[in-house]
Amino acid sequence: GVIATGHDAAGAFYAIQTLRQMLRKDDRGTFIPLARIEDSPAFPIRGFMHDTGRNFQSIESLKRQLDHFAAYKLNTFHWHLTDNPAWRPESRIFPQLNEPKFRKEGRDPDKTYTFEQIRDVIRHARERHIRIIPELDMPGHSAYFNRTFGFGMGTPQGMEVLEKLIDEFCAEIPQADCPIIHLGADEVHIPNPEAFIQRMTERLRKHGRTAILWNPGLRPVDQETMVQIWGDQSARDKQAKLDNPVIDSAGGYLNSYDPLILPMRYFFWQACGVPAADARNRGGILCMWPDIRVDEKINIFRHSPVWPTLLAFSESIWLGRTSSIKEHLDRSPVHGSGAWQALAEFEARMADHRERFFANQPFIWIKQSPIRWSMRDVTANPNAAWKPFTGTTAQILNSKLPIDTVIELRTTYHVDAPRTVHFWIGFDYIGRSHRESGGIPEQGKWDANGCDIRINGLPVPSPVWKNPGQYRFEKPTWEQPPNEIPLTDEELYWCREPVAVELKQGANLIEIRLHKAYANQGLQATCAPVRKLGTRWVEDETVRNSAEAP
Repeated sequence: GVIATGHDAAGAFYAIQTLRQMLRKDDRGTFIPLARIEDSPAFPIRGFMHDTGRNFQSIESLKRQLDHFAAYKLNTFHWHLTDNPAWRPESRIFPQLNEPKFRKEGRDPDKTYTFEQIRDVIRHARERHIRIIPELDMPGHSAYFNRTFGFGMGTPQGMEVLEKLIDEFCAEIPQADCPIIHLGADEVHIPNPEAFIQRMTERLRKHGRTAILWNPGLRPVDQETMVQIWGDQSARDKQAKLDNPVIDSAGGYLNSYDPLILPMRYFFWQACGVPAADARNRGGILCMWPDIRVDEKINIFRHSPVWPTLLAFSESIWLGRTSSIKEHLDRSPVHGSGAWQALAEFEARMADHRERFFANQPFIWIKQSPIRWSMRDVTANPNAAWKPFTGTTAQILNSKLPIDTVIELRTTYHVDAPRTVHFWIGFDYIGRSHRESGGIPEQGKWDANGCDIRINGLPVPSPVWKNPGQYRFEKPTWEQPPNEIPLTDEELYWCREPVAVELKQGANLIEIRLHKAYANQGLQATCAPVRKLGTRWVEDETVRNSAEAP
């Protein structure tokens, strides 16, 4: 039999989610492994943020996302409702905010969430023990506001409008449903920042709400306001002396990192830099910022590793991590080490969940731990020594490397008989927030920056590019015209059709040359065997790997 108990209704709900994950089927039927599990969350805030201000998400899509969040014991949905393209909530006192002509063309200008729809999402979340934190971003990220009213949020007139909008939102969305409201307040410079924040937080407090602010951003004026750390790990470390309650969102954005690296990064991530919550460190929120215009909204989940990273994040935030292993945030642990064994065990479980619970969802990921490389920097010494490197994607995130740096990689794949093997091959990933990349190569080339690949000494034919030489942007393109061009599948190696390669029986040598062509370029390479499983490509573990050259 099964006995499931919880300290409260949420605890019992989470016990059922664990039971659901334990269910198995075989020829005998459905069964549950014999076990006793007793646990509790390390952090009280375990959340996911989705930006629907830049790219609108339907209510039906948001509900499906909430179902997945609940299945992995997240209890917070941070709903980024406003950004430069639009104010998404309904407004009856300022209906012009909902007029398409004041919104950004091409960014769902006719899409608005009615108050009843917002309440409907809140009800759906509450039934799954998830709290909604709506974000009304101010005074930055508000180009729509300037277009609508002819003045900015930081002006006296702007603050009067914002107070009325806060009053309206709080009147429509009860305090019991949303006790916390996020005010944003990042990436902006205004002449009166302290007066602005004090005025807005006091307005929220009048309605019995607690405020959250991004940090870095306009600073809180009291110690009750929560701060949410954004940026990278260094940004979090710089804010370690804040007295306010902290939520950690500095682990990495879903739309920024290579999709094979990011789940591993969150597996080793330590929320708030502590093993478990205390009075100051309250938890973490995983962020999805689809800055670039998205035409088909399913591409948000096809172009970024939303679900695999959610699994890694949810485990880390629920259990807590006893230490922060920074060297594993961007690079897989050494093959055979204790950390590598822990990652390999987790990846086996994640592959199982991929097939059981996400069969009909984009799940952009393959295992990171199985593949070993040898690597060397031959920029100054063509006979430099080879060093070991583990990871399906070999990534060298060193911005200080000079232009014309050359890195060589090699690995060996073994097959029992001559056959065709499919490979994911790529040398560049695009930040899905700013399009910075080398772009699509010229016809006949694998990479726009001069990187290349050989198998058994022969060049691997590149794909036939539909847009050769296009989309090269060597600097971030935030709020610039290139960000209005939706990403294409051929720009993302994990969305392209894998390359078919003939391998000989026994050992096959893979040789890769990486070349740095511009200042912001990150050096990386992916060459991973994959096989078709249902409608998706997964790791092909019938192709054995070793780092030694044959």
